[in-house]
Amino acid sequence: MIWSLLIFLPCFLCLFSALALLKLSSRTDTVSLVFFLLMSIGFFLLAEACMMDRRASEVELTRVAFIRQLAAPCIIPFTIQYLRKLRHNDLVIRSMGMIWLVVPAIMTTASLVMYIMIGEPAIVSFLGEVKSKGIDALREYRGSVEHAFYILASFGLRVVLAVEFAILMGYLTYLAIKERFKFRDLTRFFAGGEAKVIHLQTILLTPVFLAIWARIFNFNFTLEQDKVICVAGALILCVFLSIFSFTALFGAKKTVSRKDMRLASRYNYNHLNKGQVVEEMMNSLLDEAETEALERVQAKIGKNLHIEEFKSEEQSPERSEIASKIFDAVTETWDEEDLLGKFQRLMRDEMLFLKPGLSLEDVADKLDTNKFYISKMVNNTFNMGFPEVVNILRVDYAEQYILNHPGAKQTEIATKCGFFSASTFNTIFKKVTGMTPKMWVAAKEASDQQQ
Repeated sequence: MIWSLLIFLPCFLCLFSALALLKLSSRTDTVSLVFFLLMSIGFFLLAEACMMDRRASEVELTRVAFIRQLAAPCIIPFTIQYLRKLRHNDLVIRSMGMIWLVVPAIMTTASLVMYIMIGEPAIVSFLGEVKSKGIDALREYRGSVEHAFYILASFGLRVVLAVEFAILMGYLTYLAIKERFKFRDLTRFFAGGEAKVIHLQTILLTPVFLAIWARIFNFNFTLEQDKVICVAGALILCVFLSIFSFTALFGAKKTVSRKDMRLASRYNYNHLNKGQVVEEMMNSLLDEAETEALERVQAKIGKNLHIEEFKSEEQSPERSEIASKIFDAVTETWDEEDLLGKFQRLMRDEMLFLKPGLSLEDVADKLDTNKFYISKMVNNTFNMGFPEVVNILRVDYAEQYILNHPGAKQTEIATKCGFFSASTFNTIFKKVTGMTPKMWVAAKEASDQQQ
Protein backbone atom coordinates (compact mmCIF):
# COMPACT_ATOMS: atom_id res chain seq x y z
CA MET A 1 0.00 0.00 0.00
CA ILE A 2 2.80 2.44 0.94
CA TRP A 3 4.69 1.67 -2.28
CA SER A 4 1.56 2.44 -4.31
CA LEU A 5 1.10 5.77 -2.53
CA LEU A 6 4.71 6.72 -3.24
CA ILE A 7 4.39 6.28 -7.01
CA PHE A 8 1.23 8.41 -6.96
CA LEU A 9 3.00 11.16 -5.00
CA PRO A 10 4.35 13.15 -8.02
CA CYS A 11 0.93 13.50 -9.62
CA PHE A 12 -0.65 14.69 -6.35
CA LEU A 13 2.24 17.11 -5.91
CA CYS A 14 1.68 18.56 -9.40
CA LEU A 15 -2.05 19.04 -8.89
CA PHE A 16 -1.55 20.60 -5.43
CA SER A 17 1.22 22.92 -6.71
CA ALA A 18 -0.93 24.06 -9.63
CA LEU A 19 -3.75 25.09 -7.29
CA ALA A 20 -1.35 26.67 -4.78
CA LEU A 21 0.28 28.80 -7.50
CA LEU A 22 -3.12 30.16 -8.52
CA LYS A 23 -3.40 31.57 -5.00
CA LEU A 24 0.22 32.56 -4.35
CA SER A 25 1.23 34.01 -7.73
CA SER A 26 -2.07 34.98 -9.34
CA ARG A 27 -0.68 38.37 -10.45
CA THR A 28 2.33 37.07 -12.37
CA ASP A 29 2.11 36.85 -16.16
CA THR A 30 3.24 33.23 -16.20
CA VAL A 31 0.75 31.76 -13.71
CA SER A 32 -1.76 30.47 -16.28
CA LEU A 33 0.93 28.67 -18.30
CA VAL A 34 2.50 27.12 -15.19
CA PHE A 35 -0.96 26.04 -13.98
CA PHE A 36 -1.82 24.22 -17.21
CA LEU A 37 1.69 22.78 -17.48
CA LEU A 38 1.54 21.31 -13.97
CA MET A 39 -1.99 20.02 -14.54
CA SER A 40 -0.90 18.30 -17.77
CA ILE A 41 2.13 16.74 -16.06
CA GLY A 42 -0.02 15.76 -13.08
CA PHE A 43 -2.66 13.95 -15.13
CA PHE A 44 0.00 12.22 -17.23
CA LEU A 45 1.77 11.01 -14.08
CA LEU A 46 -1.58 9.90 -12.65
CA ALA A 47 -2.19 7.71 -15.71
CA GLU A 48 1.34 6.32 -15.58
CA ALA A 49 1.07 5.55 -11.86
CA CYS A 50 -2.12 3.58 -12.49
CA MET A 51 -0.39 1.59 -15.23
CA MET A 52 2.66 0.91 -13.03
CA ASP A 53 0.52 -0.20 -10.09
CA ARG A 54 -1.22 -2.90 -12.18
CA ARG A 55 -3.93 -3.36 -9.56
CA ALA A 56 -6.50 -1.66 -11.75
CA SER A 57 -8.69 -3.79 -13.99
CA GLU A 58 -8.22 -3.92 -17.76
CA VAL A 59 -11.30 -1.71 -18.15
CA GLU A 60 -9.89 0.94 -15.78
CA LEU A 61 -6.48 0.84 -17.49
CA THR A 62 -8.17 1.39 -20.84
CA ARG A 63 -9.97 4.44 -19.50
CA VAL A 64 -6.80 5.80 -17.93
CA ALA A 65 -5.10 5.55 -21.33
CA PHE A 66 -7.42 8.31 -22.55
CA ILE A 67 -6.10 10.62 -19.84
CA ARG A 68 -2.55 9.90 -20.95
CA GLN A 69 -3.46 10.44 -24.61
CA LEU A 70 -4.90 13.88 -23.81
CA ALA A 71 -2.33 15.05 -21.23
CA ALA A 72 0.99 13.90 -22.71
CA PRO A 73 0.90 15.93 -25.96
CA CYS A 74 -0.06 19.10 -24.01
CA ILE A 75 3.07 19.15 -21.85
CA ILE A 76 5.57 20.32 -24.46
CA PRO A 77 3.40 23.12 -25.96
CA PHE A 78 2.83 24.59 -22.50
CA THR A 79 6.52 24.18 -21.68
CA ILE A 80 7.70 26.06 -24.76
CA GLN A 81 5.16 28.85 -24.23
CA TYR A 82 6.20 29.12 -20.58
CA LEU A 83 9.90 29.39 -21.43
CA ARG A 84 9.12 31.96 -24.12
CA LYS A 85 7.12 33.95 -21.57
CA LEU A 86 10.04 33.90 -19.13
CA ARG A 87 12.37 35.09 -21.86
CA HIS A 88 10.05 37.88 -23.06
CA ASN A 89 8.06 39.25 -20.11
CA ASP A 90 5.83 41.31 -22.39
CA LEU A 91 5.05 38.40 -24.71
CA VAL A 92 1.33 37.74 -25.14
CA ILE A 93 0.19 34.12 -25.30
CA ARG A 94 -0.59 33.98 -28.99
CA SER A 95 -3.28 31.67 -30.30
CA MET A 96 -0.98 30.40 -33.07
CA GLY A 97 1.56 29.38 -30.44
CA MET A 98 -1.00 27.09 -28.82
CA ILE A 99 -2.62 25.79 -32.02
CA TRP A 100 -0.95 22.41 -31.68
CA LEU A 101 -3.10 21.74 -28.59
CA VAL A 102 -5.80 20.94 -31.14
CA VAL A 103 -3.88 17.75 -32.00
CA PRO A 104 -4.39 15.94 -28.65
CA ALA A 105 -7.99 17.15 -28.56
CA ILE A 106 -8.69 15.68 -32.00
CA MET A 107 -6.85 12.44 -31.23
CA THR A 108 -8.66 11.92 -27.92
CA THR A 109 -12.06 12.76 -29.42
CA ALA A 110 -11.49 10.35 -32.31
CA SER A 111 -10.40 7.60 -29.91
CA LEU A 112 -13.48 8.13 -27.74
CA VAL A 113 -15.77 7.95 -30.77
CA MET A 114 -14.17 4.65 -31.84
CA TYR A 115 -14.31 3.41 -28.25
CA ILE A 116 -18.06 4.02 -28.15
CA MET A 117 -18.57 2.46 -31.62
CA ILE A 118 -16.66 -0.70 -30.73
CA GLY A 119 -17.93 -1.01 -27.18
CA GLU A 120 -15.98 -1.42 -23.98
CA PRO A 121 -16.05 -5.26 -23.76
CA ALA A 122 -14.81 -5.64 -27.35
CA ILE A 123 -12.01 -3.09 -26.79
CA VAL A 124 -10.85 -4.85 -23.62
CA SER A 125 -10.90 -8.22 -25.39
CA PHE A 126 -8.99 -6.80 -28.37
CA LEU A 127 -6.31 -5.16 -26.22
CA GLY A 128 -5.93 -8.41 -24.28
CA GLU A 129 -5.24 -10.29 -27.51
CA VAL A 130 -2.73 -7.65 -28.64
CA LYS A 131 -0.98 -7.90 -25.30
CA SER A 132 -0.72 -11.72 -25.49
CA LYS A 133 -0.18 -12.26 -29.25
CA GLY A 134 1.58 -9.04 -30.17
CA ILE A 135 1.76 -8.01 -33.84
CA ASP A 136 -0.07 -11.14 -35.02
CA ALA A 137 -3.28 -9.92 -33.38
CA LEU A 138 -3.04 -6.65 -35.27
CA ARG A 139 -2.80 -8.51 -38.56
CA GLU A 140 -6.00 -10.38 -37.76
CA TYR A 141 -7.86 -7.09 -37.13
CA ARG A 142 -6.35 -5.19 -40.08
CA GLY A 143 -8.93 -2.89 -41.70
CA SER A 144 -11.27 -2.98 -38.68
CA VAL A 145 -12.26 -0.14 -36.35
CA GLU A 146 -10.31 -1.88 -33.58
CA HIS A 147 -7.16 -1.74 -35.69
CA ALA A 148 -7.68 2.00 -36.39
CA PHE A 149 -8.29 2.62 -32.69
CA TYR A 150 -5.03 0.94 -31.70
CA ILE A 151 -3.02 2.74 -34.37
CA LEU A 152 -4.39 6.11 -33.26
CA ALA A 153 -4.15 5.52 -29.52
CA SER A 154 -0.71 3.89 -29.55
CA PHE A 155 1.36 4.59 -32.66
CA GLY A 156 -0.34 7.93 -33.32
CA LEU A 157 0.46 9.14 -29.81
CA ARG A 158 4.10 8.10 -30.17
CA VAL A 159 4.43 9.87 -33.54
CA VAL A 160 2.95 13.10 -32.15
CA LEU A 161 5.21 13.00 -29.10
CA ALA A 162 8.28 12.21 -31.19
CA VAL A 163 7.60 15.28 -33.35
CA GLU A 164 7.00 17.42 -30.28
CA PHE A 165 10.20 16.23 -28.62
CA ALA A 166 12.14 17.02 -31.79
CA ILE A 167 10.69 20.55 -31.77
CA LEU A 168 11.48 20.88 -28.07
CA MET A 169 15.09 19.79 -28.54
CA GLY A 170 15.46 22.32 -31.34
CA TYR A 171 13.97 25.08 -29.22
CA LEU A 172 16.14 24.24 -26.20
CA THR A 173 19.24 24.26 -28.39
CA TYR A 174 18.25 27.66 -29.74
CA LEU A 175 17.52 28.84 -26.19
CA ALA A 176 20.86 27.61 -24.88
CA ILE A 177 22.68 29.61 -27.56
CA LYS A 178 20.62 32.78 -27.17
CA GLU A 179 20.55 32.74 -23.37
CA ARG A 180 24.15 31.51 -23.09
CA PHE A 181 23.50 28.60 -20.77
CA LYS A 182 26.58 27.87 -18.69
CA PHE A 183 27.02 25.25 -16.03
CA ARG A 184 28.91 27.67 -13.82
CA ASP A 185 25.77 29.84 -13.62
CA LEU A 186 24.07 26.98 -11.81
CA THR A 187 26.99 26.39 -9.47
CA ARG A 188 27.11 30.13 -8.71
CA PHE A 189 23.42 30.00 -7.76
CA PHE A 190 23.98 27.18 -5.26
CA ALA A 191 26.99 29.07 -3.93
CA GLY A 192 24.73 32.01 -3.01
CA GLY A 193 24.74 34.03 -6.23
CA GLU A 194 22.01 34.70 -8.78
CA ALA A 195 20.79 32.61 -11.71
CA LYS A 196 18.35 33.33 -14.50
CA VAL A 197 14.88 31.98 -13.77
CA ILE A 198 14.66 30.55 -17.29
CA HIS A 199 17.91 28.60 -16.72
CA LEU A 200 16.63 27.05 -13.51
CA GLN A 201 13.24 26.14 -14.94
CA THR A 202 14.74 24.54 -18.03
CA ILE A 203 17.11 22.42 -15.94
CA LEU A 204 14.36 21.40 -13.51
CA LEU A 205 12.01 20.31 -16.32
CA THR A 206 14.61 18.15 -18.05
CA PRO A 207 14.15 15.08 -15.76
CA VAL A 208 10.39 15.35 -16.29
CA PHE A 209 10.85 15.23 -20.08
CA LEU A 210 13.16 12.24 -19.74
CA ALA A 211 10.61 10.43 -17.56
CA ILE A 212 7.84 11.07 -20.09
CA TRP A 213 10.07 9.89 -22.94
CA ALA A 214 10.99 6.72 -21.03
CA ARG A 215 7.39 5.84 -20.21
CA ILE A 216 5.88 6.58 -23.62
CA PHE A 217 8.54 4.79 -25.61
CA ASN A 218 8.18 1.40 -23.93
CA PHE A 219 10.30 1.62 -20.80
CA ASN A 220 7.29 0.15 -19.00
CA PHE A 221 8.47 -0.48 -15.47
CA THR A 222 5.84 -1.94 -13.14
CA LEU A 223 5.61 -1.85 -9.36
CA GLU A 224 5.47 -5.66 -9.16
CA GLN A 225 8.72 -6.23 -11.05
CA ASP A 226 10.69 -2.98 -10.57
CA LYS A 227 9.56 -1.64 -7.20
CA VAL A 228 12.81 0.18 -6.35
CA ILE A 229 13.10 1.84 -9.78
CA CYS A 230 9.47 3.00 -9.76
CA VAL A 231 9.60 4.49 -6.26
CA ALA A 232 13.06 6.03 -6.70
CA GLY A 233 11.94 7.64 -9.97
CA ALA A 234 8.80 9.00 -8.29
CA LEU A 235 10.76 10.54 -5.43
CA ILE A 236 13.31 12.13 -7.77
CA LEU A 237 10.48 13.64 -9.82
CA CYS A 238 8.95 15.01 -6.60
CA VAL A 239 12.19 16.85 -5.78
CA PHE A 240 12.51 18.45 -9.21
CA LEU A 241 8.80 19.31 -9.46
CA SER A 242 8.81 20.87 -5.97
CA ILE A 243 11.73 23.17 -6.80
CA PHE A 244 10.22 23.96 -10.20
CA SER A 245 6.87 24.94 -8.63
CA PHE A 246 8.58 27.08 -6.00
CA THR A 247 10.75 28.83 -8.59
CA ALA A 248 7.60 29.55 -10.61
CA LEU A 249 6.67 32.07 -7.89
CA PHE A 250 9.38 34.31 -9.36
CA GLY A 251 7.97 34.37 -12.90
CA ALA A 252 8.09 38.18 -12.98
CA LYS A 253 11.84 38.29 -12.27
CA LYS A 254 14.67 37.78 -14.73
CA THR A 255 17.06 36.45 -12.09
CA VAL A 256 16.61 34.87 -8.70
CA SER A 257 18.95 34.04 -5.84
CA ARG A 258 18.72 31.71 -2.88
CA LYS A 259 18.25 34.77 -0.70
CA ASP A 260 15.18 35.74 -2.78
CA MET A 261 13.81 32.27 -2.22
CA ARG A 262 14.32 32.55 1.53
CA LEU A 263 12.39 35.84 1.48
CA ALA A 264 9.50 34.30 -0.44
CA SER A 265 7.67 33.78 2.85
CA ARG A 266 7.78 37.49 3.63
CA TYR A 267 6.25 37.34 7.09
CA ASN A 268 7.99 34.30 8.52
CA TYR A 269 9.46 36.05 11.54
CA ASN A 270 8.96 36.43 15.29
CA HIS A 271 9.22 39.36 17.68
CA LEU A 272 12.96 38.78 18.16
CA ASN A 273 14.11 38.71 14.52
CA LYS A 274 11.43 40.94 12.99
CA GLY A 275 13.77 43.92 12.52
CA GLN A 276 16.40 41.94 10.67
CA VAL A 277 13.90 40.16 8.41
CA VAL A 278 12.00 43.34 7.50
CA GLU A 279 15.22 45.21 6.77
CA GLU A 280 16.33 42.39 4.45
CA MET A 281 12.98 42.53 2.67
CA MET A 282 13.26 46.29 2.20
CA ASN A 283 16.77 46.09 0.82
CA SER A 284 15.67 43.34 -1.55
CA LEU A 285 12.64 45.27 -2.76
CA LEU A 286 14.63 48.49 -3.04
CA ASP A 287 16.75 46.86 -5.75
CA GLU A 288 13.62 46.56 -7.92
CA ALA A 289 11.94 49.82 -6.89
CA GLU A 290 11.33 52.43 -9.56
CA THR A 291 10.85 56.17 -9.06
CA GLU A 292 7.05 55.95 -8.97
CA ALA A 293 7.13 53.28 -6.25
CA LEU A 294 9.60 55.31 -4.16
CA GLU A 295 7.44 58.42 -4.48
CA ARG A 296 4.47 56.50 -3.10
CA VAL A 297 6.55 55.24 -0.17
CA GLN A 298 7.80 58.78 0.45
CA ALA A 299 4.24 60.12 0.56
CA LYS A 300 3.13 57.38 2.93
CA ILE A 301 5.93 57.62 5.51
CA GLY A 302 6.07 61.43 5.36
CA LYS A 303 9.83 61.69 4.93
CA ASN A 304 11.89 63.17 2.13
CA LEU A 305 13.87 60.31 0.59
CA HIS A 306 15.73 62.51 -1.93
CA ILE A 307 14.57 60.28 -4.75
CA GLU A 308 16.23 62.47 -7.37
CA GLU A 309 19.60 61.29 -6.04
CA PHE A 310 18.60 57.66 -6.38
CA LYS A 311 19.99 57.17 -9.91
CA SER A 312 22.94 54.83 -9.62
CA GLU A 313 22.52 51.08 -9.69
CA GLU A 314 25.51 50.78 -7.38
CA GLN A 315 25.24 50.65 -3.60
CA SER A 316 25.77 54.41 -3.22
CA PRO A 317 25.45 56.35 0.07
CA GLU A 318 22.17 57.81 -1.20
CA ARG A 319 20.85 54.30 -1.75
CA SER A 320 21.74 53.23 1.79
CA GLU A 321 20.22 56.45 3.17
CA ILE A 322 16.90 55.79 1.43
CA ALA A 323 16.76 52.24 2.81
CA SER A 324 17.59 53.53 6.29
CA LYS A 325 14.89 56.23 6.20
CA ILE A 326 12.23 53.80 5.06
CA PHE A 327 13.23 51.27 7.72
CA ASP A 328 13.28 53.88 10.50
CA ALA A 329 9.83 55.14 9.53
CA VAL A 330 8.42 51.63 9.56
CA THR A 331 9.92 50.67 12.92
CA GLU A 332 8.49 53.85 14.46
CA THR A 333 4.98 52.71 13.56
CA TRP A 334 5.27 49.02 14.48
CA ASP A 335 3.64 49.58 17.90
CA GLU A 336 0.80 51.50 16.27
CA GLU A 337 0.13 48.89 13.63
CA ASP A 338 -1.46 46.37 15.97
CA LEU A 339 -4.97 45.14 15.26
CA LEU A 340 -6.68 47.33 17.86
CA GLY A 341 -4.93 50.47 16.58
CA LYS A 342 -5.91 49.69 13.02
CA PHE A 343 -9.50 49.01 14.09
CA GLN A 344 -9.73 52.28 16.01
CA ARG A 345 -8.31 54.30 13.14
CA LEU A 346 -10.68 52.61 10.73
CA MET A 347 -13.64 53.68 12.84
CA ARG A 348 -12.32 57.08 13.91
CA ASP A 349 -10.75 58.34 10.69
CA GLU A 350 -12.66 56.51 7.96
CA MET A 351 -15.92 56.30 9.96
CA LEU A 352 -16.64 52.85 8.60
CA PHE A 353 -19.43 52.45 11.16
CA LEU A 354 -21.58 54.75 8.99
CA LYS A 355 -21.84 52.05 6.36
CA PRO A 356 -25.32 50.47 6.58
CA GLY A 357 -25.23 46.75 7.29
CA LEU A 358 -21.58 46.84 8.33
CA SER A 359 -20.39 43.30 9.15
CA LEU A 360 -17.31 41.68 10.65
CA GLU A 361 -16.41 40.44 7.16
CA ASP A 362 -16.30 44.05 5.89
CA VAL A 363 -13.92 45.09 8.68
CA ALA A 364 -11.79 41.96 8.23
CA ASP A 365 -11.41 42.70 4.51
CA LYS A 366 -10.35 46.26 5.27
CA LEU A 367 -7.78 45.12 7.82
CA ASP A 368 -6.70 42.09 5.76
CA THR A 369 -7.32 39.65 8.58
CA ASN A 370 -9.84 37.09 9.82
CA LYS A 371 -13.29 38.08 11.17
CA PHE A 372 -12.82 35.81 14.20
CA TYR A 373 -9.73 37.79 15.24
CA ILE A 374 -11.73 41.03 14.97
CA SER A 375 -14.59 39.60 17.04
CA LYS A 376 -12.24 38.30 19.75
CA MET A 377 -10.32 41.59 19.90
CA VAL A 378 -13.54 43.66 20.22
CA ASN A 379 -14.95 41.41 22.95
CA ASN A 380 -11.71 41.43 24.95
CA THR A 381 -11.21 45.20 24.62
CA PHE A 382 -14.73 46.61 25.00
CA ASN A 383 -16.48 43.76 26.87
CA MET A 384 -19.26 43.80 24.30
CA GLY A 385 -19.98 42.41 20.87
CA PHE A 386 -19.15 44.00 17.54
CA PRO A 387 -22.77 45.07 16.75
CA GLU A 388 -23.04 46.84 20.13
CA VAL A 389 -19.80 48.77 19.52
CA VAL A 390 -20.99 49.84 16.07
CA ASN A 391 -24.38 50.93 17.44
CA ILE A 392 -22.75 53.03 20.18
CA LEU A 393 -20.56 54.76 17.59
CA ARG A 394 -23.58 55.41 15.39
CA VAL A 395 -25.64 56.81 18.24
CA ASP A 396 -22.75 59.05 19.33
CA TYR A 397 -22.46 60.32 15.75
CA ALA A 398 -26.26 60.77 15.63
CA GLU A 399 -26.19 62.99 18.73
CA GLN A 400 -23.66 65.29 17.07
CA TYR A 401 -25.62 65.25 13.81
CA ILE A 402 -28.86 66.22 15.62
CA LEU A 403 -27.11 69.13 17.34
CA ASN A 404 -25.59 70.35 14.07
CA HIS A 405 -28.81 69.87 12.06
CA PRO A 406 -31.68 70.86 14.36
CA GLY A 407 -34.30 70.73 11.59
CA ALA A 408 -33.34 67.30 10.24
CA LYS A 409 -36.03 64.64 10.07
CA GLN A 410 -35.53 61.25 11.68
CA THR A 411 -35.36 59.47 8.30
CA GLU A 412 -32.49 61.73 7.24
CA ILE A 413 -30.69 61.27 10.56
CA ALA A 414 -31.09 57.51 10.36
CA THR A 415 -29.69 57.37 6.81
CA LYS A 416 -26.74 59.64 7.60
CA CYS A 417 -25.83 57.63 10.68
CA GLY A 418 -25.77 54.17 9.07
CA PHE A 419 -29.24 52.90 9.98
CA PHE A 420 -31.58 51.33 7.46
CA SER A 421 -34.75 53.01 8.76
CA ALA A 422 -36.06 55.57 11.24
CA SER A 423 -37.71 52.86 13.33
CA THR A 424 -34.42 50.96 13.71
CA PHE A 425 -32.70 54.23 14.58
CA ASN A 426 -35.29 55.00 17.31
CA THR A 427 -35.04 51.51 18.80
CA ILE A 428 -31.24 51.46 19.00
CA PHE A 429 -31.01 55.09 20.15
CA LYS A 430 -33.35 54.35 23.07
CA LYS A 431 -31.46 51.14 23.90
CA VAL A 432 -28.13 52.97 24.09
CA THR A 433 -29.22 56.26 25.77
CA GLY A 434 -32.36 55.16 27.58
CA MET A 435 -34.34 57.87 25.75
CA THR A 436 -35.95 58.37 22.36
CA PRO A 437 -34.32 60.97 20.09
CA LYS A 438 -37.06 63.51 20.89
CA MET A 439 -36.69 62.96 24.63
CA TRP A 440 -32.91 63.29 24.28
CA VAL A 441 -33.24 66.61 22.40
CA ALA A 442 -35.64 67.92 25.05
CA ALA A 443 -33.32 66.87 27.87
CA LYS A 444 -30.37 68.45 26.07
CA GLU A 445 -32.20 71.78 25.61
CA ALA A 446 -33.27 71.80 29.27
CA SER A 447 -29.72 71.12 30.37
CA ASP A 448 -28.39 73.95 28.17
CA GLN A 449 -30.95 76.41 29.57
CA GLN A 450 -30.00 75.57 33.16
CA GLN A 451 -26.36 76.25 32.36
